[in-house]
Amino acid sequence: PAFFLVADADPGNGQTAALSDLHDHCVWQKRAGVLIADDGSEVLLVPLRGEGSEQVLAGFHTIMAAGDVLGGCLASGRLPLVFDLDETLLVAKSQSQLQRELAELRDVRRPALTQQPSSNDRALGLAALRREEELLAADLSLLQQFAEHDAVEWGGARLAATLEPAAGPALQPLHRPVVRLRRDGASVVLTRIDPALPATSMIFHVRPGWEAARPALAAAASHDVYVCTAARQDYALEAWRVLDPGEHLMSLQQRAARITCVQRKNLAKVVVKYKGAGGSVHSVMPLTVIVDDRLDVWDVANRGQVVQIEPFRPYEERAAAELGLPDRPTLQTLDAQMQWLQGEIARLHAAIFSHIDDVARPAAERLMSGARRLKVDALARDYADAMPTPTWTEDCVQKAPRLLGLARTPLGPPKLAPCPCCPALLVVVRKACMITEEGDGTASFGGALRLMHARQEAVCIVVTLRPVDPRRDWAEGEELLRMFSRHAHTIPINGNDVELLDTPAEFFETLLIGIGTAQRSISLAALYIGIESRAEARFIGALKAAAADPARPELRLQILLDAARATRPCRDQEGSISSTAEVLARELLLPFAGAQRASVALFQTPHSRTSIRRVLPPRVREVLGVQHIKAFAFDDDVVLTGANISGAYLSDRQDRYWVVRRSPRLAAFVHGLVADVSSHSFQLESTATGRGPTDAEAAPPPSAAAPPAPLGEEEGLSRGARRLLHLRHRGSAAAAATRGGPPAPGAGPGSYVLRPAPVGVNPSHTPAVFRRSLRYALLRRFVPGGAWGSTLDGAALRELDDLAPEARGGGDPAAPAAQDTAADTVILPTVQAGFLGLRQEEVCSLALLRRAAAAGGTRELRLSTPYLNLARGLAAALAAAPRLPLRLLTSSPEANGFWGSAGLSRHIPLAYAALEARTWRALAPPRGRPGAAPRVLLEYARPGWQFHAKGLWYGPSAPSAAGQAARGRAAAERPLPPCFTAVGSSNYGARSQRRDLEAQFLVVTRNPRLRAAMEREWAGLEAHAVEVGPAQLQQPARRAGPVVAGLSGSTDEMGLFKVRLVVNQGEFVAEATSDVTEKLAKQLAAL
Repeated sequence: PAFFLVADADPGNGQTAALSDLHDHCVWQKRAGVLIADDGSEVLLVPLRGEGSEQVLAGFHTIMAAGDVLGGCLASGRLPLVFDLDETLLVAKSQSQLQRELAELRDVRRPALTQQPSSNDRALGLAALRREEELLAADLSLLQQFAEHDAVEWGGARLAATLEPAAGPALQPLHRPVVRLRRDGASVVLTRIDPALPATSMIFHVRPGWEAARPALAAAASHDVYVCTAARQDYALEAWRVLDPGEHLMSLQQRAARITCVQRKNLAKVVVKYKGAGGSVHSVMPLTVIVDDRLDVWDVANRGQVVQIEPFRPYEERAAAELGLPDRPTLQTLDAQMQWLQGEIARLHAAIFSHIDDVARPAAERLMSGARRLKVDALARDYADAMPTPTWTEDCVQKAPRLLGLARTPLGPPKLAPCPCCPALLVVVRKACMITEEGDGTASFGGALRLMHARQEAVCIVVTLRPVDPRRDWAEGEELLRMFSRHAHTIPINGNDVELLDTPAEFFETLLIGIGTAQRSISLAALYIGIESRAEARFIGALKAAAADPARPELRLQILLDAARATRPCRDQEGSISSTAEVLARELLLPFAGAQRASVALFQTPHSRTSIRRVLPPRVREVLGVQHIKAFAFDDDVVLTGANISGAYLSDRQDRYWVVRRSPRLAAFVHGLVADVSSHSFQLESTATGRGPTDAEAAPPPSAAAPPAPLGEEEGLSRGARRLLHLRHRGSAAAAATRGGPPAPGAGPGSYVLRPAPVGVNPSHTPAVFRRSLRYALLRRFVPGGAWGSTLDGAALRELDDLAPEARGGGDPAAPAAQDTAADTVILPTVQAGFLGLRQEEVCSLALLRRAAAAGGTRELRLSTPYLNLARGLAAALAAAPRLPLRLLTSSPEANGFWGSAGLSRHIPLAYAALEARTWRALAPPRGRPGAAPRVLLEYARPGWQFHAKGLWYGPSAPSAAGQAARGRAAAERPLPPCFTAVGSSNYGARSQRRDLEAQFLVVTRNPRLRAAMEREWAGLEAHAVEVGPAQLQQPARRAGPVVAGLSGSTDEMGLFKVRLVVNQGEFVAEATSDVTEKLAKQLAAL
């Protein structure tokens, strides 16, 4: 233990009972309390029995989620093993590598050796080099034959390659040509990383002894195997298939998560995800044993866990064995070393788990039950006697004290959090007493831990406990839930099934895993999928492989994108002019024509004047409104985010990433949402597939949850509703007459056309009918029947007056009426479609602000948006609530996605900076105003990164400075984490509310781990932000020139005086530099 907690002996301390309750609760539950420290580590509070009636909590400082991770290890009895690949278990060479090594041997190694004085050693060395050269040349000849003919000459016979099933980088199935040989009792395998490219052919030499050790490791069922290598993933996957062709040590489904490719090796990167009681967590994985031929490539903190073995160099070792070179490893010594390694791993496994079962468990039970009591005045010595240090920590894995991953670094003052098993208690440190030979001293909690780590001594900390009523804490969440459920459907989930990702790379990995493992349905909604980078090509390749997978016959893919963005010409990875629509038609639709495996829908917002859309350039066309929903569903798993699929979003553009696993209701909702909007969208079709289905034959895209029935099949429609139905069928005829949607660029093979929407409405030719049909579908999907009136504006509501009341009562098709009483978290999906008069997300956001303003400073609101240009209603509500503590996070000009652009686009970041300054002037509290709450403006300024995270966080506010002074030092802890957040696509600007189709998911939770994760999510964003004030906002570098002034405009929405720059959001002003531009600007302003 790092320290011990005991009750304050002061009889006047009324909080002693709270410590006793915490102790008894932990004993009864056989659980530990958890404190989260500043550095991301945890302090576990474990209940022990003291002498007499004393109750003791032992504090263990561990890595994050060590309890969960070790619990999984101990319950299964499986020891994690991490293997390196190259020169540890195998050696692989390509033709170019063999040619380089031959050249180096001839031009460098041999001349260096011949310059040495003549001796027997030199003669043997030259002979060994000649033999190495022969072996390298022989392998090069084999590899050239294999690359050219898929066959090799071996032992006087011609051996043809066989096609073996394998998996690509996204685990997509493929077949590789393979030739398997035996040389000196070891395996030699010729294979091809990319079956279509002979240049990727490679020859693999497997380490002697591995094939004998592999079945022994697999038969014991006592290990979890991982791989960490500096090589590329496609190579690593094939290398492991060569090593484990029967999938005895790692299944195909496990490989994507367990094979890690990094340059600097660290266990925190290797075992990236580990399932614990709190969901998937990052962990450096205690009790892990690493097998590698090099120590220096590992992080210093992990080197004690490395079992280092001799590097495998087959050409040198075979030459040494044939020539009998002394003091050189040979194939025989390598085989013996693998046998030793196998025995050492088995011995270590037995030592660890026998000690745990025979010593640690019984001793822990005695200490908790009171059969063995500790003397409070000698806790450290008494505990050491009761729980002796296991012998295996001294003699295993190079005698490394870091085997358990225990950090020996100073701790800062911890951010104390509620105990997950007893949320009624929050530990607050009052003072600390050091037990040392010199006597007692007093220090802070952090200081005590630092001193303890320096001296490696135990600490006894005297604490008081502040009771926190969990019902009072959750009362706020219940009120929010009651308020939001008036306007939105509720979907209960388990908070432990939610994982918050930190980086774009994790987001990308999660998407690839979801695509590679989904069995029934994949639904993707985004503004666009890029085509310019390798990551985007890999994403599209994973979709193609999933659609082609014969092992998943029931799998259906539906993709929803914005029509303007998907058809905009841009350069692909090869530099050719193309578009997302053209690439998807060629790669995803053309290969599966007629199979109905995949559908791609392109949504266009409705407009009454199609001439406006036709005259606008493709890039500018998006300002009229886009499909902006971002949600991804893979069977029963859902990813909620604000990110699109492009190179920047998958590498260095920071966003939010919520993964909700095992939630059939939420997944069905997302599948159905994508189907609803897709049925009102143009259908992408490759021209090579023929004309395609007619309107009468077209069916909605497949989904796990069927969309609401077409309007004409609904019961309870009045005369006005039947008239709407008639208009829709008239729109269907008009749509069919147009022979599809907007013209597609290109007309050759691999090009595409856009077919009419399956429901038969056209946003350009029959916009009124389109609005009514889509509005009705979204109302049924998102809004409870009795709340339609509260989420529609006046004009839209008047159009629905003819609907009979019973026709409005359609509940959420994805969520049953019965509530899940065991759920601790509720998700409420909301939609915003101002062009339809549907303002559900806006209504809920304003309701939250009104409630926060009425809380009188006891609650804090945090708002993040990449574009701080708040819509008029939100800005007015915040300005009218000066007592509401507020933290605003936005992008710095350098983190704006347009920073560094060419042409007039380069002015956009400064235009947003001007809007930011104007917004902050309206929201910042006046100096000296009594009762005004603290408000902070932050700018994300991470070098080399862009910022795109958006959302709301709401929860208890931090105590004021006066309150902290009144309550003393104990009040300086952070408040409870937020109980509410909103995650989704909305930027909270005028464009989000008026022009785009948005979906925002409101989350209300009482789950302590999820609340702590929400706090860490905000802290992670804020860690790369800097606070800015009036002085920074008025810096000369941010001053608006004439172009920026025109961009920022004089209204509270964004105004544009150059029509080419109408790409972001807001209203239009009729200012121009020419008569032609002025005329067009006036048309836009009127629209």
